[in-house]
Amino acid sequence: MSIQALWIVRNRPVSKTNEEDVVLFSRLYQTYIRKSKELDGDQYVKIPSNPELAKSVMFELGHTADEFSKFVQTRDSCERIEQKPVYEISTKDGKLWPMVVVEQSGLVLCCLPFVKQGTKTRPPLIDIPGVTLGFTLLCALGDFLRNTPISDFDQKISDIYAFLTQAAPFGTVLDTTVDSVLAKMTNKISATPKTQKVFIITV
Repeated sequence: MSIQALWIVRNRPVSKTNEEDVVLFSRLYQTYIRKSKELDGDQYVKIPSNPELAKSVMFELGHTADEFSKFVQTRDSCERIEQKPVYEISTKDGKLWPMVVVEQSGLVLCCLPFVKQGTKTRPPLIDIPGVTLGFTLLCALGDFLRNTPISDFDQKISDIYAFLTQAAPFGTVLDTTVDSVLAKMTNKISATPKTQKVFIITV
């Protein structure tokens, strides 16, 4: 299963003064973006710029300047069914779903699995393998970055690229075991057992 894009966002409200530096890392997988365009046709929703994406994700999470002091019907209504860690992200061109989001230590890690957009009837999340794999990939990446302070993040960019090249080459998620990925990054034989932790997303 595959993803179209992945972002690492600074976990803080987005404003006009900081919108350019709020996204710490992003990677678009053009192969699956093109496939999504072909699959969705007129219903295709364009992936927004980094600042717009970050602002939309922060709004959906409630990480805005006023937090939850203002009631927003589409976000805060009790009639809305939450499906964390999956969110529907509103952009100027439409809605992106399913956006998988993991929050950790000042960071928000997000990815957009390769899934048909724009359909009125959405399948249960348990029936979308890309969602589970996207979630496990973000958790693995979060573990990899766990002890990295924001101030040192720029020095970690090349390592993140290397991590994703092994874990999800060209957007195809193949390995979400951190020790195994690190071993591949250093060309070592991994002693990690074949069994690995499996994350189950409840609907």
